[in-house]
Amino acid sequence: MYKFALLAFLFTVSFNTRAQHWALFNTGTLYDTFENPSQKAFKADTSKRIAFNFLIPTGGASVAGQGPAESTIRQLFYLGPLDTKGLDNNNTQYNRIFADQNIYIGMLRIFKTVKYNREFGLSWQIKTEGDYAVTNQTFTTFQNPLIEDKTYYKNTLNDYGKAQSYHQFSLTYRENYNKRLAFGAKLSYLSGMLYSKLSITQSELAIDQEAQQFDASLKGYYRTNFLYNKFSKRSLIPHIHNPGLAMSASFNYRTLRGLYILGNIKDLGFIIWRKTPYKYTINQEISIDASNPKNIDNQLTESLEDDVLEYPTHERFVSSINGKAQLLFSKTYNRYQPNLILSKNLFNNYGNATLVNNYNYKAWTFSLTSGYDLRKIFEFGGQIMYKKPNVEFFLGSDRLFKTIALSRGISAMQADLSDRRQNETPKGKGYTGASAYLGFALKFGRVLYHWQNSSEIPGVEPAFSKKPKKSGKF
Repeated sequence: MYKFALLAFLFTVSFNTRAQHWALFNTGTLYDTFENPSQKAFKADTSKRIAFNFLIPTGGASVAGQGPAESTIRQLFYLGPLDTKGLDNNNTQYNRIFADQNIYIGMLRIFKTVKYNREFGLSWQIKTEGDYAVTNQTFTTFQNPLIEDKTYYKNTLNDYGKAQSYHQFSLTYRENYNKRLAFGAKLSYLSGMLYSKLSITQSELAIDQEAQQFDASLKGYYRTNFLYNKFSKRSLIPHIHNPGLAMSASFNYRTLRGLYILGNIKDLGFIIWRKTPYKYTINQEISIDASNPKNIDNQLTESLEDDVLEYPTHERFVSSINGKAQLLFSKTYNRYQPNLILSKNLFNNYGNATLVNNYNYKAWTFSLTSGYDLRKIFEFGGQIMYKKPNVEFFLGSDRLFKTIALSRGISAMQADLSDRRQNETPKGKGYTGASAYLGFALKFGRVLYHWQNSSEIPGVEPAFSKKPKKSGKF
């Protein structure tokens, strides 16, 4: 049960992958144009007028965990047995576990007019946002609660956090105001899938070493729209039970000296959770026999099911989605194009500053990214892209080395799990995380030309297309 509480926010995230994908900014890909609505996907006289991803999922996800319990979090991410020995129960710093996911199932964009470069788009994406804070004492109490001599702790189990997952159906439009300035907007209908929020505001923990027992007192609440033991896959299907709206606005401007500026107010929106909005009030005493550590999880589960999860209330509530304000500055030097991206979340203290270095060679673009996340995370990533006027493919990671390390750790842990010693901890330094994304799109239809470049004049049949009349004479 305690593992469920720690990992509830991962309900839709897998390790195939923060979901910003910085190297895709200012690339003119189909993904870029839906994330940054003022960007254009088409070039007159060159590209065909309809772009589509053919329902091949485009995007990815990321996970990260950091804090004083680094080795324990690493084991959690490696899907192996937890080892909490050596954790400092007097440390009051929180461990943070994050998850972000953004995958476009469908993207369709149409080049409407050459004049003003008007483009319309329709998209369907699935997004997840998760952030949980967990204390050292939460790990140790429910794994091996009798390892410390201290017998009383106050407010050391005050965990909190939330996660939500939803469908986003969007209509986008962009146009050039003049040769240097362009605007774009994205209007979205949201369909909430899953929601989970935990808030423990008061807690006490008393340990009796001689009696091999501990008593915990918890106060707070847990809010969700699904039951962990009665989960229905129908919750993942788009519906109108948990509706919401969102809006994005964007502009881009190119100065006389060639400096390109892009600005976004992205995903200002909310979801009304009215389908099975469970709220569980937590105000209870838990007494656990710790003489058999393997049975602690069962005792905790039974206590929570009997005293908390048995009596939910139904209260509709509204949640905001993770809106952002963003600025990009870029300038092209032949084949080299640097991009500086500044991003700030509007409803929390998180944000990013990222430098993307692009090197272009023919149809290939190779990118290296480095940045700082205000979650106290340094990011180093890479991307490879193949892009022509009518076809594009890309593969990348915002946390390249961390992703490689995590994939190796999972493989080694699972291969070795049967004879791995309990006191052996996974190797690694710093935070644990992973990020990966990929995408594909094609353009089809006819090419949209400027009138002076077109080989056809509307309403006039070209002379060479006329067939000669038969005279009937030899």
